[in-house]
Amino acid sequence: AGAELVHSLNYHQRWVWDAAFSSDSGYLVTVSTDTRAALWDVSKGEIIREFKGHQKGVVCVALNDATS
Repeated sequence: AGAELVHSLNYHQRWVWDAAFSSDSGYLVTVSTDTRAALWDVSKGEIIREFKGHQKGVVCVALNDATS
């Protein structure tokens, strides 16, 4: 018994350079050299929000989901 693929996250058109999970692993942010970033709902495998408008590729990301 091994791990199974639950979702394939297809969105970016170029290399994904970084990703960050929320503290509860429910959300994921991905960034790419295609100048876009995306916030994902991990359980659904769907994008919640797109971040467009960067002039160059995005190569790093950090996620602070602290509530206090």
